[in-house]
Amino acid sequence: MKRPLLQYFALALLLVGLPALSWYYLDKGFKYRLETLDELGEFGSFPSGPYEQLGGDLLEEAALDGKVLVLHRFASPLNAASEQVALELGKIHQQFDERPDVRFLLFSDAADSAALLPLLEKNRLTDPAQVDLLRPAFQGNQPFSFVRDTKSSSASWVVLADTSGVIRQYYDFTDGNRIRRLVEHIATLMPVVERAKPVLKREKEK
Repeated sequence: MKRPLLQYFALALLLVGLPALSWYYLDKGFKYRLETLDELGEFGSFPSGPYEQLGGDLLEEAALDGKVLVLHRFASPLNAASEQVALELGKIHQQFDERPDVRFLLFSDAADSAALLPLLEKNRLTDPAQVDLLRPAFQGNQPFSFVRDTKSSSASWVVLADTSGVIRQYYDFTDGNRIRRLVEHIATLMPVVERAKPVLKREKEK
C-alpha cells in the first residue's frame, strides 16, 4: 500500500504543486515589475539631435531610437566624484555589454578630454557600440538638466531615459542604493528580446 500512496502523492505534486509554485513565482515577478515601474516617472524628454561628439563628428538622433539611455555630465574639471561615477558606470556597462539597446551618453567639455579619456579607458567605457562621448550643448540651445535638484552639481548625478527618449528617473551616485535601482530600472525598460522559434522539419515522405 505504501508504494501506491507514494505514487499518488508524486502525481498530486506534479499536477497541483508544481503549477501552483510556478504561478506563485510568476505572480511575484509580475508584482515586482509593477513596483519597479511605479518608481519611474516622466520628467520631460531628452533634447533632439544631432549631438556633437568630442571628436567633432555628429551623432544622429536616429542612432538612439529604441535604446535605453544612461546619461551623465562629467564635472569640469574632473574631481573625485567623476572617478566614482566612471567606476560605477563601468560596472553597469559590463552588466549590459551584450545589449545593443542600452547606450551610455557621457558629456564633457572639450578642455577636459585629455584627462577624461584615460579615466574612461581605465573603467572600460571606451566601447564605441555602446558609449558616446559628447559635448554638453544641444541644437537650438534646448534646455536640459542633468540633475533632479537644480541647486546641486551634476558631478554625481546620472539620468535614465527610456526607448522613446523620455526621462524616467535621476540617480545620485553618492547613494549605493540608487545605483542598484538604476540597474534594475534599466533591466525593466529594456526591450524584450524575442527568441527565434524552433523550426520543425517534416520528414520527407517515402
